[in-house]
Amino acid sequence: MNNTVGTKRNARTKKTLPRTRSNLTTLLIYVVSSGFFFLSSITNNNINLSWTDAIFTLISVLIPLLCLIELGFRILYAAEEKQHLITRYENNYRTLLKDVFYFSFSITLVAVMAFFTHIIMYIRFEQSSFILWYNMGPFSLMLSIISAFLLQRNLDLKCGPLYDSLWIGNSNGLDYGSGMAHSFFHGYLRLIIPKTGTSEKNLEELMKDYEDEHHVKLEFYKLFILIPKSLYCPTSLKNDDISPSIEESSSLRPKEMTVAGVQNRVYKNSVYKIRLDKDKKVYVSAEYATPLKTFKDVVSYNGEHSKHYKKHKNDIVLQFYLTLQKVLKEHENCTNFCELIFYDDKDENGKYKDVGQILLQRIKKLRKLNSNP
Repeated sequence: MNNTVGTKRNARTKKTLPRTRSNLTTLLIYVVSSGFFFLSSITNNNINLSWTDAIFTLISVLIPLLCLIELGFRILYAAEEKQHLITRYENNYRTLLKDVFYFSFSITLVAVMAFFTHIIMYIRFEQSSFILWYNMGPFSLMLSIISAFLLQRNLDLKCGPLYDSLWIGNSNGLDYGSGMAHSFFHGYLRLIIPKTGTSEKNLEELMKDYEDEHHVKLEFYKLFILIPKSLYCPTSLKNDDISPSIEESSSLRPKEMTVAGVQNRVYKNSVYKIRLDKDKKVYVSAEYATPLKTFKDVVSYNGEHSKHYKKHKNDIVLQFYLTLQKVLKEHENCTNFCELIFYDDKDENGKYKDVGQILLQRIKKLRKLNSNP
């Protein structure tokens, strides 16, 4: 009896779980498109064409026409993408053209077959297939256009690196970068920056305690979040070879919270001191955006999607920054205590820049803004 009840409960649970979609819609579109295609061929008014000739005429016209329309769109996109030649295509025109004018093998094969069909029809009738198509009559033309409209929904015309990049930027927060940003904010920043409704102190209070304990002055009551374009996030900002101007200091007092079943999870923020000269140092609380470290591991991993992540790394990091910036602005108790620094961490020679200098540049900018409200 108990086993029967358990089996029914499991079956009910499985029905409520989301499942991957089938290809039913794709199949139905092909069926309906083929129906309009066949009706167009048998209703043509061109007395020189049998219904089989009409089919070959439609093939030699509609597929090249769809490809030409898509090619026109790609040319327009190329004008825009040229503006991103350095940031997205590493200043390489060949890469830009390859990404913008990419067509899948299946589409290329179908287009070539349609082109040869067009030549054969021209040899047979000594007329372009477009003229033959036009002479099929308005009703047949209308049916063929409907068929082409349906068919293009299933063809892989809008695929490739360009469209992947466009989707990332217009996915309404469903892309990888936006997902990382929301997780980073709600799973970390929102817990450590504002008051949490517990006895734990917020970030500003912890920073003031740090000043009292160590007899120093933090430059700003802000957590500086570093977002390097290359995803390189070492364990410490201190690096004698790359960042000689920055030194480690002791951390802020840790915060303990129970989150998602993890008892007394510890959250701790580091403080660094940046040398201005021999006698003066600037104290800041700064860290790399930890999701980028995980993302770098994903990009480096030889997995199913790794090459796509690597290809669109810059798009994903940009969306991470833009989304995190937007989310912070939506939460007034966080936005003034967090400073995002999105930067290219390599110079023209490919060497990593001094993180201390990156932080100082932002500090100078903030000082200027505060002095000129």
